[in-house]
Amino acid sequence: MNPLNPKTGQPDTTLVEQAMKATVRNYKGGAQALGAHLNKSPGVLSNEINPSQPHHKLGLLDAILIMHITRDVQILKAMAACVNHSIINLGDFSATCDTELLNMYARWHAEIGDVSREVSAALSDGRITRDEFHRIRKEGMEQIHFFFEFLARVEALIDD
Repeated sequence: MNPLNPKTGQPDTTLVEQAMKATVRNYKGGAQALGAHLNKSPGVLSNEINPSQPHHKLGLLDAILIMHITRDVQILKAMAACVNHSIINLGDFSATCDTELLNMYARWHAEIGDVSREVSAALSDGRITRDEFHRIRKEGMEQIHFFFEFLARVEALIDD
């Protein structure tokens, strides 16, 4: 499931590129605020997350720091998807209540709906484009994540 970029023959990193842009864009203050945390100018950080800038690339340690600062791990999720893996949040669910469990179950099913919506939209013209595939894969990975988070919450309720 880790498709290759048809132009380069290398793993397709589109999801990672999109995740880096979204993480920086969605952080309060954007590249200006995150750049300050990384001791980089906003322009340098913006260049590092721009796939059109082949000589500027965001380093792995900076990506980890960005995920720590923003509390947003979509970059890690996208990286895992590029190598046919998924990540699971290992949160503490020891105090899981019925309402929280039901809410997580509903969120998981909402994600299944998102996958279905993307598949339906993609198939509406009888063909699948690479961009449509990326959207389906992104929603599918999110659905998998929510399933395992739901499963961890259910596991916290085991009463041996």
